[in-house]
Amino acid sequence: MRILMDTTYILPLIKISIHGLNKKVLQEVLSKHDVYFSNISIFELMAKGAKYVANRLLDPEDIILGVKAILDDERIKIVDFESSEEILELGIKVRLFLNDFIDCILTSTALVKADVFLTEDSEIHSLANNKEFIKLKSEINPKLKIVSVKQFMKTKNILNYK
Repeated sequence: MRILMDTTYILPLIKISIHGLNKKVLQEVLSKHDVYFSNISIFELMAKGAKYVANRLLDPEDIILGVKAILDDERIKIVDFESSEEILELGIKVRLFLNDFIDCILTSTALVKADVFLTEDSEIHSLANNKEFIKLKSEINPKLKIVSVKQFMKTKNILNYK
């Protein structure tokens, strides 16, 4: 199964913890599926990490080591959004439905490359109720599922969530 993961799931690699997120998620998903990240997630990871560095909560080395861990992991496929006209065009179309352009690029990448888009973003999840987005999705990738990791893990029985 091809899974595009949102930036949230790699934040722990730079020592940013996410409340309620099991730290084993990335490793568990990597062990069983084809995992994709957009290169825009690498940018977003660095931007968020830089805020923590500016507030003296992280060292720059934490960011570099986290990014290097992602780029060096042969199990992770990085999608260069800017080299795909289809992703770029869809990203612009998805902007009709989402406020954050990074989320537009991630969603368009999922439409083009994934069977599942794992995200905790409530605005992205709200697309399930948007008739125009549903129509767009049905034309491009009708089988794409946009789910939280908790929903995914429950249905796939990968981790025991409570």
